[in-house]
Amino acid sequence: MKASERIIQALVKDIFDERYRVGDALPSERDLASHFGAYRGSVREALKFLEGIGLIEINPRGKIKVKPFWEQGGVELLSLVFRPDIFKSLDTDWLIQVLSIRKLVWATIVETVSSLSAKEKSFASRDMLLKDIPISNDRASWISYDFEFFRALARMHKVASLTWMLNSLGPVYTSLIPVFAKYLDVSHLKDMYPKILDLVQGGNAQGARDLVLERLDKVDAALVRLAQD
Repeated sequence: MKASERIIQALVKDIFDERYRVGDALPSERDLASHFGAYRGSVREALKFLEGIGLIEINPRGKIKVKPFWEQGGVELLSLVFRPDIFKSLDTDWLIQVLSIRKLVWATIVETVSSLSAKEKSFASRDMLLKDIPISNDRASWISYDFEFFRALARMHKVASLTWMLNSLGPVYTSLIPVFAKYLDVSHLKDMYPKILDLVQGGNAQGARDLVLERLDKVDAALVRLAQD
């Protein structure tokens, strides 16, 4: 790992763990170089990257402060947080953040596709979407299938923006499947997909959305409790 990447990873963790809060000053470039045993050029590269995605600001005198990224951060910051090498160092609450995003995106996909006209819907896709549904009780297989089902549903119906979001989320989601498999109750998934397709093809957008949100609340319940304890 490059020195600048190591510094980025450490500073992101420190900021998200609130060792440095919004408005706090980070150590100087010189002090960071000493702390990380790195050249100042590597520190400068890391800081410029973090400034570019809206996590910190560097004033003309070289003062480095944490920005109010919760309110001002954009998709660039999201893509950084979801890098597996950074995400795995964050606390359990961030697993809940991923599941919350998944829940909202999945629900939006079924709602959007349900609202398409009959001519725009790919009714022939039903068999294709269900052909790889797991036949075992292996949790990892069900979680992997769940992701691919919704990505394929979005792709088939050309819901481009949500497909792009799923493509961005894919690497971190895949890397977390072994973690999710310890906690998620996949029994609530086993009859969900045919029901979703029935609602989607029938144009019942609200019913499809409600089904996804209700089932995923149950699937996620154990992990949510773990984060709250």
